[in-house]
Amino acid sequence: MEEQLPQQTELDSFAQWLGRHAALVRGITITKPVIDLFALTDHELPRHAHLVAAQELLQLSLHAAAVQQQAADAHGIPAAAALPPAASASASALLAAAAEGGAVSSRMTYMDCQQQQQQQQQQQQQQQQQQQQQQQRLQLQSFSSNLPKAVDMLAVLDPQRLTDVDLQLTDANTDSAALSAALLRLSSLQRLRLVGLDVVCKPLSSAVTALAQLSQLTSLELGSDDMRVLPGSWEPLMARRETLQGALQQLLAQPLPVQHLKLQVSGDQLPVLDMARLTKLTELDASHCVLAKESLLPEQLQQLTLAASADVRSLAPVTQLQLKHLQHLSVQVGFGQQQPLLQLAQLPALQHLALQYMGAAAAAAATAVAWPLLPQLRELLMYHEVSTAPTAQELSAILAGAAAAISLTKLLLDARVRTASPRKVALCASLTGLTRLRDLAIKCYAADSDRAGLVPGDALALSALTSLTRLYLWPAEHGIGSAAATVLAHELQQLQELCLYDCGLQLDSADGLVCCEAIGRLTGLTYLDLQNNRLMQQGLMQLTGLKRLQAAVEACIS
Repeated sequence: MEEQLPQQTELDSFAQWLGRHAALVRGITITKPVIDLFALTDHELPRHAHLVAAQELLQLSLHAAAVQQQAADAHGIPAAAALPPAASASASALLAAAAEGGAVSSRMTYMDCQQQQQQQQQQQQQQQQQQQQQQQRLQLQSFSSNLPKAVDMLAVLDPQRLTDVDLQLTDANTDSAALSAALLRLSSLQRLRLVGLDVVCKPLSSAVTALAQLSQLTSLELGSDDMRVLPGSWEPLMARRETLQGALQQLLAQPLPVQHLKLQVSGDQLPVLDMARLTKLTELDASHCVLAKESLLPEQLQQLTLAASADVRSLAPVTQLQLKHLQHLSVQVGFGQQQPLLQLAQLPALQHLALQYMGAAAAAAATAVAWPLLPQLRELLMYHEVSTAPTAQELSAILAGAAAAISLTKLLLDARVRTASPRKVALCASLTGLTRLRDLAIKCYAADSDRAGLVPGDALALSALTSLTRLYLWPAEHGIGSAAATVLAHELQQLQELCLYDCGLQLDSADGLVCCEAIGRLTGLTYLDLQNNRLMQQGLMQLTGLKRLQAAVEACIS
């Protein structure tokens, strides 16, 4: 159930409904959208006041449901599989008398039977009452919120049932002690996401280090909130981030039970972390921060994601330790040296290597020669802005390296080029040898630029990649056309996702209708984007057989 700044009457109804049907609710997500807090609502109230009132009402409704649950727990009678004690005693006495050969009057036997029946009826009534009380209990298992008082709401939820909590802290007045107390109540918590820890009032370290006492916790995400950087707040924010880093250093040095850990301290170089005692950790995501080269990782780690860095020493925790059990490694590359990448191929258990170059076209061109030498390389992703686009020479090196990396199953290419004149790129023809590809995305050029694009007819070469399940081509206004798209739809029968955004298909033409018919036979499609291709009602009718679509086709009509 999700509520986004609801009307007061809606929350009134929800509060009443929750009291009667609390047991139906397994999770609640209540979030504050990005709004102008000084604007007025329909009731001429400031939005921030409306938000506070809505939050208070939700908290009251949760509290009422929790109180009702506690009352049911206090007065409920546990179900019994056997007869009540009195009935059991009577039955035992009768059996004992019979065993001794004693005479038992028919009157006494009849009275005992009546008593047993009455006690059984009472037991059945008690069981029915208990079932009714059980049905009315609030059995919330997950809670997610970014409201200012979300920490207070945790205090009214059942700590034994709540297993999943997601909090985005947005209130700078959040008290660290209150946060610690709220979390330590949650004895059954298994998954916790805490974002915005750098806005919490000091002492922050107590809230973070207290997490070590959550013995059932298996998944943990901790991080800062980049959206909270306001004018005049940079220095205090940086001081709090330093405090957060120190708290993380203390927390991760303890033997936590976590199996999955994500650190989201954006853009920061973390201090030296000793995670050797995290003996159950198998998955670590540090894609938003850079690990210090002296950091120690647990030797049983199986999946690791590292952030971008221009310093090759950022790979030292992996290359120096030789993690023997690491199977899946994702690295955002910002350096131009080839040797550190080649060292990754020596990891004994590595099966899946993903390299990402975000705004690092020069680094991609410099290391492209190493890609074919990495037999575990499965994913290669490159994306840049116009200002960081490669030169024509750099793009040629990138294409040559990608085309020779025959183990690839996923490829994202940005074909935009930094050049003074419009340039068409014969990109697709160079990729026909990548027969293992299942996921291919090619960004050709920005909608307001004509500096790069596909050579006309080049997209036809992609019909050889018959293992593709996902194909994204955008925007390529004059590089594809309806004829080529028709061929692709005929040949790529395993497609589940297809995006041909702004590819000049002209679907309102005769050839375009043929193209729509071919796409309509891709019955495995769950996603389809044909925006900016002149898709009209007649073409849309050719797509009605796509029963598995999870996104409305109407949303893709231009």
